This record gives sequence, C-alpha cells and structure tokens, in this order.
Amino acid sequence: IALGASRRRVALAAVGGTLVPVLGGVAVGALVALAIGRLVRGFLFGISAVDPVSLGVAAGAVLVVAALAWVGPIRRAISIEPSNSLRLE
Repeated sequence: IALGASRRRVALAAVGGTLVPVLGGVAVGALVALAIGRLVRGFLFGISAVDPVSLGVAAGAVLVVAALAWVGPIRRAISIEPSNSLRLE
C-alpha cells in the first residue's frame, strides 16, 4: 500500500500466495483418499469407498478453514497505515 498497491491488490496477493499450496493439498488428499478408500472398504458402513459427496465435503471444509486462516493476515495487511509501514522499515 505504501508503494502504491491498492488494498484489493494486497489482499489478492496474500490469498494468491497460499491458494496454490492449498489446492495442491486438496488434490493430493483426494487422490490418497481414493487410493486408501479401496483398502478400508470393509470398515465403511453406509457409504461407498469413493463417495463423491464425502470427498467434496472434506475438500470444502479444508478450503473454508484455509479461507478463515487468511482473514487475520489480510485484515492486518490492509489496515496498516502506509506511513507506519515505511517508518518501521
């Protein structure tokens, strides 16, 4: 912000830097869940080993938690006064 970036641009940069690892983790987790689901099929009652609804809910929960984790740092980054930021550096 002190160097001319808008608050929206700062927020997008904060989210963009962590969105790729979060989506990568969700993708890898889904693949591992599909692979392990076949191994634990005997322990599952009432759902399929590759139930798309369960996998979707789990992926959605991870994305919601990641979004909640972004709120604090983004609010802090966009609320700092540019003059204070320059003075601290």
